[in-house]
Amino acid sequence: MNLYFLNGNRKGEQWELVPPGICIGREMDNDIQLLMPGVSRYHAKIEFTPSGEWRIIDLGSTNGTKVNSRKIDAPQVLKRGSEIMIGEQLIRFGDGNRSSTLKVPQSSLAPGGKSSSSVETKTVRVQLQDIFGPPPPSKQSTDRIQVTDSTPKIDGNIFGKKAPAKEKSAGKEANPAKRRLGNLLFLLLVVCLAAMAVITFVIINASKERPAPNGTMPKQERNPFLLVYEKQIISKNNVFRFYIKVENNSALFKLDDLKHQRHFSKGIGRIEPEILKSLENTVKETDFMKISSDAPGRPVEGADESRTLLIGYDSKLNSVTVRNAYPKSSFETIEHALNRFADDYGLKTISLSEEEMRDEADRSFNKAEELLANYQARPENLRNAILRYQITIDFLDQFDPKPKNWSTAKRKLAEAEGLLQKTIKDAEFNLNVLYKRKQYAEAIEECNKLMLILDPEQNAYQKIRDLKITLEKRLSVEKKKGRR
Repeated sequence: MNLYFLNGNRKGEQWELVPPGICIGREMDNDIQLLMPGVSRYHAKIEFTPSGEWRIIDLGSTNGTKVNSRKIDAPQVLKRGSEIMIGEQLIRFGDGNRSSTLKVPQSSLAPGGKSSSSVETKTVRVQLQDIFGPPPPSKQSTDRIQVTDSTPKIDGNIFGKKAPAKEKSAGKEANPAKRRLGNLLFLLLVVCLAAMAVITFVIINASKERPAPNGTMPKQERNPFLLVYEKQIISKNNVFRFYIKVENNSALFKLDDLKHQRHFSKGIGRIEPEILKSLENTVKETDFMKISSDAPGRPVEGADESRTLLIGYDSKLNSVTVRNAYPKSSFETIEHALNRFADDYGLKTISLSEEEMRDEADRSFNKAEELLANYQARPENLRNAILRYQITIDFLDQFDPKPKNWSTAKRKLAEAEGLLQKTIKDAEFNLNVLYKRKQYAEAIEECNKLMLILDPEQNAYQKIRDLKITLEKRLSVEKKKGRR
């Protein structure tokens, strides 16, 4: 199934959904980053259910999530054609197999069925000449007179001129000479035309290579920045492949590690201009366009390692492969730049080993369990526990099949999110009741609880903060009235 973006900066793009699902929000560590008004840091997620369906869950966003113009309060199963509203971003859920039918407007058809007859007359034409053959030649008004022995001879020229017989014979003798002269003239004309064509071609090419009057060469077309990097290690018991592609202000990351069962793929729809500019400057400052591939070396300890880097920009293009050898300085500089580029988008886990990733996931999971157990004493622990569970899932997402901790973290994450939503609703209800009763001191305490649970960057946090200030002012006024 796919997601189709119907408006905004990503209008016309599509995203292929792959189990277990994706997270959508404003932060860079989301699978889909939406920089649209009304989108929260972690707004919603779409996950694949065991029953084979896709459903969407709102992650406590400020403006909520709508499916087919209806705001959802619980997980909602998506169907083909469902329209999802996240902030001001409109997304359609469906597959790519759509049959398009050609519609002919009725206004193009003339009344009375005249259009069909006109089409037939245009497409099928019956030529009488094809059936009956060409028409016979028309008879001329005068018949040719055949001279026979019985035909009487007419003496004299009826037009008053008599052509001598000598001129006819001389004309017959001169025809072969004229014919040869005409052939020679035609051949000379063909040779002259060919020579003129060659001269014109040479002059045009010379004018293209000639510099402009001010001494500068004409501007050439600038091609967009392109970078493709692939690292592959093949050993007896494993095949490792890491791939990065940067093209048209977007990026694609892929990782396959058969031995450790790691499979990861993530796309970035639009790279931030500052990050892309930094990568381009680093590449252009090197002499990569001047180097070439060296001779391959021998595998070390049975591991065949190859690294390929292809870069193109403006009118330049170069591809270099390093196999079982040390790369040149410019090649290595670009590799370090790619590591920083991946780190900017929260993909540091790609560079970690399998053991390091499992250890980090275990530490995050244990910390999340500790925070969740003590959230009643400190309400802010609930929000931090959700973040820790999400980090655990991110670390284990690259493994296939997924480890046991991955499914446990998913279940505990849903449990923590449910507790968070319930706590927020209870606090909002209590706040409304206390406000109507003018119990401003107790209402201020409820505001403090909500501010501990909510993300400070959310709009809901700012609204509760403003409400708290208003309540404090009213409480101060009430105290002054009581003193009087």
